[in-house]
Amino acid sequence: MLPKDVRAMNYRAKELDLKLPLFEAILPSNELHLQRAVEMVLNTGKKKIAMLGLSFKAATDDLRESPQVQLVKRLLGEGGRFRSGMTMFRSDA
Repeated sequence: MLPKDVRAMNYRAKELDLKLPLFEAILPSNELHLQRAVEMVLNTGKKKIAMLGLSFKAATDDLRESPQVQLVKRLLGEGGRFRSGMTMFRSDA
């Protein structure tokens, strides 16, 4: 489920005066995972970082709200240098 869908579900639940703890926990949990990934990379002490695939799923170039893009931005802010592979693969090839 994409972040926009989680926000929409949470918004609708509030409109209906429903409590959906699992849905309410998704975005904060994703943020914690992203922060942990940043810390793990920084703890290696390496500055050169390769990233394979930045989108949510294969065969798309949609990067809106991609956690990988957020990871790159944060690591760039910490002095990271990146190489990225965005090759499109076809499953029927």
